[in-house]
This record gives sequence, C-alpha cells and structure tokens, in this order.
Amino acid sequence: MDMEEKKTRLVILKQPSKNKGQYKKKNKLQLAKLKMNQIQQRAANIISKQIISQKEIFLPYDVYLEYNGLDNDEGFQVYKQLFKQLRPVVSLNHLKQDKFIQINLDQAQRGIQDFSFLIYQLNSLQDQQYHEMANEIQVFQNNLSFFNKLSQKRKNPEVQSRNYEIFNKFMNEELKSLLEQQDIYGFYTYNLMQCIDDLSDARSIQQGCNENFIKLLGFDVENYINFIMRQGFFEVTSYTKRNESSLEFLNIVKSFVENGFDFSSIMISDNIDILTFDGLKISPKIVPQIHICYGLEEDGDVPGKRPILGYLNIEKYILDQKQVQYILKKRQSKTKQLTDQVYEQPEQSFQHFQYNCSVQHFTEFYQRYSEEQIYYIHDRSSNSNLDSKTCKIRLL
Repeated sequence: MDMEEKKTRLVILKQPSKNKGQYKKKNKLQLAKLKMNQIQQRAANIISKQIISQKEIFLPYDVYLEYNGLDNDEGFQVYKQLFKQLRPVVSLNHLKQDKFIQINLDQAQRGIQDFSFLIYQLNSLQDQQYHEMANEIQVFQNNLSFFNKLSQKRKNPEVQSRNYEIFNKFMNEELKSLLEQQDIYGFYTYNLMQCIDDLSDARSIQQGCNENFIKLLGFDVENYINFIMRQGFFEVTSYTKRNESSLEFLNIVKSFVENGFDFSSIMISDNIDILTFDGLKISPKIVPQIHICYGLEEDGDVPGKRPILGYLNIEKYILDQKQVQYILKKRQSKTKQLTDQVYEQPEQSFQHFQYNCSVQHFTEFYQRYSEEQIYYIHDRSSNSNLDSKTCKIRLL
C-alpha cells in the first residue's frame, strides 16, 4: 500500500497541472519578448551612438548632411575626408578636344536607407533648425518609399534591357555632345546621375569639370588630374552652410512629387561658395542646366509619363570683374612672395613652381579673354532672367 501510494505520488509529481504548463509557456514568451526588446534596444543604441559620434550622414541621391555645427574651414576639411567614403574615384579621362575632365565614380558604397534613427536623433536635439531638418528628412523618406513602389515595373528584364540601352547612349553620346555645346571661355562642372533600376536610389556615376574651372581652382590640368587620383574623390562644394544645398535638394524632390512630376516647378539656387586650392573664398553665380534621360512611355512608372532613367546637371560659374581682380591680385602677390623665398627641400621648390604655373595659366586665360568679354558673359546671364532661382531643362 505504501509502495502504491509512493508510486501514485510519483506519478502525480510527473504530471504538471494544466495551469502550471500555461504559466511556464507564458514565462517563456515573456522572456523571449524581453530578450528581443533588449536586442533591439541594444541595436538602437549602437546605431544611435554611431550617428551621435559621426554627425555627418549620407543619404540616397548622394545627399550629405551634417549636424555638428562645423560651418567653417574645419568643417570643410572634415567634409573632404568623408566624401571619398561615398563615391571614390575609379578612373579618370581627359577629353582634350572638349577640354573636359571626366571622373568615373565607384558604385559599391551608398548612403543609409532607413532614416528613422537619424530623425529620432535630430528631434532629440534642442534646436529648432534640427527639428526642421528632421521633418524634411521624414518627407524625403516618404517620397523615396513612393518612388520605390513606382519602380516595380523596372525589375522586368526586358524593361531593364531597354532602359540600360537608352541610358548608355545618353551617357556615351549625348553627354559628349552637350559638353561640346558649352561656352569655351566658361567655368563648368557637371554631375551625371543614374536611376535605371530604382527611382528611389539614384546614384552619381560620373562627375567632371572643364580645364578653365581647374585654372579657377588654382591648378594646371596635369597636376589636377594627379591630385584627384591621389585624393580619391571630386566634389565642388561651399565651405559654409553645406546643409542648405542638401535641404534645397530635398525640397526639389518634394516639389517634384507634389506637382505631379512637373519639372517646371523646380527652382535651383543661383550661387555657391567655393574654396580654391590656394585658400581663396569666392562666390560665383550659377547658371544651371538639367538634361533628363527618359525611357519609353510604355515602360513608365506613371501612366502617360516616360520613366526617368537619369539626368545630367551642368553648372556654369560666372564671376564678376571684382572677383576676377581679387583672384588675380591675391595670386600674383603670393607668386611674388614665393619667388623671393629660397627653399632647401626640392619638393617645396617643385610645389611652388607648380603653383606659379597655375597662376600663370589663369592670368593668360584672362589676358586672352578681354575685360569686355567678361562683362558680356555676365550681362548676358543677367538678361536671361537668371538673377533669381531658376533651372534650365532640356528634354531628351
């Protein structure tokens, strides 16, 4: 009897109650949920700390933002170091007949795709400017999601094949033709963007400038080519208030969407600040051009509209006579100072010889190009109703 009772008790101990089983199951679920929350929180903290420490962020469309307040020369140097992390140079071509430098960029590295932690971080800062930036980025995120949904048709292999054929023709033929049409005495840079596979992830695949722009920066062509290949990136940027141009682009995308893909609604700033190689700060007027590469209407993301496969942005820089005289005076003065000095290191002497050559090239450029001609270009741009924000568009 005792054995039976012991056996019975053992059997009872081996059979947990139904309620107790549910309790253990509930505990396991809660424990799993807790661990998942801890993991997510840890990941959030890692990403958040990365953003806090980084303070320079790249977004799709190669948009750059900073929120560390480095709106000065120090910030410019930080920017120069960061830019090559996004689009390193892979090759460079010198179009000697057209007098343009073509810089082909790497496609492997891109900006962050999810802005949620960035938006959270900006909103947590006690600054109205950053709160407004967070709102702009949130709208940009929504627009990119909209673009992504529109781009599903582009995944079709036949559509992709047609789109790549059209864009390659634009890149290899139309681009060269457009560069040939520019003023031989002007200062130019350009940027070629591609969005064949996905309208939400446009990439800068090629940038460049003409030889006159190189002289404006204080280089000669050969040394500039070597400099670009050593430095590993190319970018024309203002040395202060760089966020303004990025936020302006976000507003362009916003206006583009709100106005049903109507390019006539796009407005672009007409000036920029540039820091030259020899430390001169100039503010030329910009005359922008946007040349769009369209696909076939039958492959369109929006019914009745041809898909956008990419675009070429050409910017011409206009300097008034006062800025020209400022550059010439500063460079001629610096050349004299370098000439009067004796350097023990051959490398220093050679570097100063290179600088003297670049100054001479810039001076000769303006000796050939008379003072009246400089005013003519400036007046012609002013008379073209380009004094306010504007954009010239050519449909291809």
